[in-house]
Amino acid sequence: MRSECLYDHAMLISVILPTRDRLDDLHRALLAIAAQTHRDFEVIVVDDGSSNTARQRNQEFVATFGARFKFVYLGVPGQRGVGLSSARNIGIEKATGQLLAFCGDDDFWCTPDYLASVSASFESRSTLDMYVGYQKAVHGDGWGQPDWLLSLCKTARYRQPLLDGVVLATHQDLCAAGGFPQLNTFVLRRSVVERIGRFWSTLTYEGNSDFFWRALDQCQAIAFNPAVVAQHHAPHPAKTANAKHTAIIKLAVSCKGDLLRKVCLKLVEQQAMKSAYLMGRQALAARFSIKWATYVLWLLIKQRRSPT
Repeated sequence: MRSECLYDHAMLISVILPTRDRLDDLHRALLAIAAQTHRDFEVIVVDDGSSNTARQRNQEFVATFGARFKFVYLGVPGQRGVGLSSARNIGIEKATGQLLAFCGDDDFWCTPDYLASVSASFESRSTLDMYVGYQKAVHGDGWGQPDWLLSLCKTARYRQPLLDGVVLATHQDLCAAGGFPQLNTFVLRRSVVERIGRFWSTLTYEGNSDFFWRALDQCQAIAFNPAVVAQHHAPHPAKTANAKHTAIIKLAVSCKGDLLRKVCLKLVEQQAMKSAYLMGRQALAARFSIKWATYVLWLLIKQRRSPT
């Protein structure tokens, strides 16, 4: 008889899901994963310091969902968490699959054949390193954003088909998309994640986008599915600035610019010129200076000459 979860299967998908005190949202996310038609997966839920009550409910989830759903508990209940990047790295360490998928505890997959499409895509092309799905975003007040990375969907019409509506995208397609895919919509080969050094735990801001761009820079073939595979919950654009005072807002933007510059310089060290130019341009928008503008211009010239 075939085992329910083939841990030695080449295309086992490990789903990394950090959580903290979001019981109802977590339950919804786990239900959506359990409903996947592709069965060769495991789920690593990393509980980052949830309360005693939440951890007791987690034990009920284990009984409900079965052995392929594993819970890793960090620290004592209620303590200060290690943060999302560190929690995800711990999940990666515990994972056994060669493909790594991610999901937020307040997001969920809204199509049951998502992982089936992922598995079939990777099986069909040995050089495939990344699979990106489309998503819809819903904000806390119920306002929806159905056209997430809409330009990427338009571009996909002209790309080489891979299978069942999935196409082969280019690095430039992703760079020109006007944003980046959320973690709950893309899957990577584990070898790529290890090659880039996993998540940078020292980053407390824009860690997801940093991880995506570093991973994209190391990928060979990239698959894109223009069908909606996930629902992402995001803050309303009009409510993202919580500071009241102009001086504090300016300081926050300046700090973001400093962070993006550091990421840019690190990417230059790695000779990832296209990704470095993208980060450098964002840093320039957050904090303008003539010196940095000159540097970004130099990056533009270098990335056009660079093969990666």
